[in-house]
Order: sequence, then C-alpha cells, then structure tokens
Amino acid sequence: RMLLNQVGRVKAVLVLDKEGNALIAKYYNLPELSDKNKRAFETRLHKASKASKSSTFENSFFTLEGQIAFFRIYDDISIFVIGNEDDSELVISEVLDTLHECFDEAFSHVIDRESLINNMTAVILIIDELIDGGIIMATESATILDRINVKLSDSKKAGKDKKSTKEDEKQPEPAPSSGYYSFTSVFSNAKSSFAKTLGL
Repeated sequence: RMLLNQVGRVKAVLVLDKEGNALIAKYYNLPELSDKNKRAFETRLHKASKASKSSTFENSFFTLEGQIAFFRIYDDISIFVIGNEDDSELVISEVLDTLHECFDEAFSHVIDRESLINNMTAVILIIDELIDGGIIMATESATILDRINVKLSDSKKAGKDKKSTKEDEKQPEPAPSSGYYSFTSVFSNAKSSFAKTLGL
C-alpha cells in the first residue's frame, strides 16, 4: 500500500465541524496565506464539500483554486487533505484513508467532534507522525499508532521517574502479559503530561 516512492506531499490537513469551523488546521508550505485568508479558504472548502452532496463516510474530492481537496464527511465533522492539483490523487486519497484508520482505531470506532476534542493530543500526534512539513512520512496506520504508543509509554515512564513521593518506592504496575501497552490505556494515563511536553 505504500506510495511514498512518489515523494508524496500535502498542503494542508483540516478537520471542520458541520458549521465550517476549523477544529484542526495544519498548513504546510503555504506562507502566503494569512490567518484571514486561511479562514476564508476553510469557508470555501466547507461550502464546496456541502455542494458536492457526497456520501457520508466515503472519500470524495474536488478542485479549488489550483488545489485538490480529498475529504470525508462524518456525522458532525469533515476531514480534508489538500494537495496541488497536479499531485497524485492516489497519494492524497491514501493519506485521508490513513487518517481515518488511525482515528477509527484510536477512538474506538467513533469519529466525531467530541472524540477529537477530547483527544486532541492524540489527533495532533497522529497527523504529525503521518506528515512532517508537508512530506508524507508513513501511510500504514499500524506503524503510526505503534510509534505514538512508544512515545506515550516513554512519557508515562519519564513522569513516574520524576516523582519523589513514597509511591515511587512501590513496585511498578505490571505491564500486560504481552509486554505491550495498548494505545488507549497508555494515552489515557499519559496524555496530560505529554501535552505539557508539546506545549499544547
């Protein structure tokens, strides 16, 4: 499934609510866009997606101002991946598929506004593991979630090591028998401390 040999790039990843407000807006290599212009662009994206009358939970796309926008509509949000009009449609679509798979797995198969708002640190981590400066780094959801799992596990361990209470003298909580923390359990325990590390 990997299409990285095509040196895939994206211009932006956005999550808009049903009113067109941006919950997530990650722009890459678009210094010419002011904050005001970004908001206007997001409004046009929202209107174009509504006008397309696309089916819910399916990838669709349209072109807008020299950009190609792949998007997927959910109950109360829409996820957009933006690329140049001459970029590979397969690559841009695959990025959207990977985001869907990561969110679906990380948030127990519930992708909506509440899930993303309540797990914003995980959302940012997923996007940043997938895309770095506009360059697509991975398109395998399992690989991305494994990397995040390791980061959160390390963050949890570092947080415990810094404590100077009597609890530190207790035996550490045993890991699951497989020796591997699940994404959900690690995230629920570590997201607060890791968010501080990221400055979120």
